Amino acid sequence: PTLAPRAMPLYVVAPSAVTLVGSARAARGRCIARRAVQRPRAARIVCAGSGADDYAGMLSRALRTIDTGALGSSPAAVASAPISTPTPAADPVEESTVKSAIKSPAERARDPRFAASRQEEAKLDSMREAARKRMSGKVDPEPASPTPTYDDIEPVVTSSESPDAGMVVDGGAIWRYFLCTAVQFSVMVWFSMWLSVGISRSPLDLTYQKALVGAWFGFNALKSRVFSPLNASRPKVEGEKDAIKERRRPSWMPPPIAFPIIWTTIAVLRAVSSVVVFSTTGTLNNPAHFAMLLHLAVGDTWNSINNTEKRLGTAVVGVCAVLASVYNVVYQYWSVTPKAGVLIAPSAVWITVATVLVYTIWKINPREDGTREPLWPMKPARA
Repeated sequence: PTLAPRAMPLYVVAPSAVTLVGSARAARGRCIARRAVQRPRAARIVCAGSGADDYAGMLSRALRTIDTGALGSSPAAVASAPISTPTPAADPVEESTVKSAIKSPAERARDPRFAASRQEEAKLDSMREAARKRMSGKVDPEPASPTPTYDDIEPVVTSSESPDAGMVVDGGAIWRYFLCTAVQFSVMVWFSMWLSVGISRSPLDLTYQKALVGAWFGFNALKSRVFSPLNASRPKVEGEKDAIKERRRPSWMPPPIAFPIIWTTIAVLRAVSSVVVFSTTGTLNNPAHFAMLLHLAVGDTWNSINNTEKRLGTAVVGVCAVLASVYNVVYQYWSVTPKAGVLIAPSAVWITVATVLVYTIWKINPREDGTREPLWPMKPARA
């Protein structure tokens, strides 16, 4: 009486559920035994290998048989009940996809993704073959290395070999420079002495005499190369632009248009300072004028080395000689009169700058192997 009304079915259902589970297990065992006896071998294999769905169907039929009481009256009803064999699930992969995924040995040989595996297989095959030979005692002898012959080997010039190998100092070129400078200097000195004698014997006024001296030294300052046996032509503005493309120049180098202006100004200063020296001495036959003529001859020889022969290394030595000669001119002119020394001093300043410029150009323009041109003229040695 104390139990709730909704709890009553639990007492009624629980015994029936226990009886139902026990009856189902017993029926399942009897069903399997009967099918094993009554069905052929193929059916028994299918029944034994069926899945969970098959067993669920068997349990359901057994329960229906128990409920209807057909198990005791007609045992064959359970045995003859149709059994549904589960069909395998369809493969979602299409046949064409499978065929395209399978590669033949030839295709695998061409596929770069199989390169590593092919190498590993080849390595394993060689190791197996070597192991079989060692076990059988058949080991291939190592091939004898051929004796090297050096008959067909040509000598190779290494980068350490200097490009000046097989070259000697060109003593003939050095003597030619000295000889041509001496010849040019001698010719200009002879003309100067001849002009000095003519002026001293002429009844011309001192003003005209100064004009002749100024014209003579002005001509030499601009065209003294006409007396040189060498080709001492100076570069033109267009040629200097082309030379800039061939040779590197420092950033502080004046533009090509500035060189004619500078040299024209220096030529005027040379002529004026020489006239001042003549006004003081009264003659052209003096060491100061000779020093100027020597300076011009040395400068023309340097022009031949640098601009015509284009020997950068030798031009450095030559421009040092030009610098020494212009310092001698300043000293000689200053010794005669300080006014003349002051007038010629800008020439020494410019040639000092030119000396640094020539040295810098030689330094920043190495040859293809990285070395610089020699300071002395070179020529191939005789065999």
